[in-house]
Amino acid sequence: MPIAIKIFVSGSFLNPQEISKEVRCEILETISKIDEIKEVIVESRPEYVKKRSY
Repeated sequence: MPIAIKIFVSGSFLNPQEISKEVRCEILETISKIDEIKEVIVESRPEYVKKRSY
């Protein structure tokens, strides 16, 4: 059964002052190892969303 993960941080997951790039990468790398997870949804303010991959 496919699973979706939602990450809500009461702020912005993509703001480096709230969560460092290293921590974000570690979280996403850990999630990527779980085959059942097919979708990741994060809470972020629009000014931190950029069209590029990490």
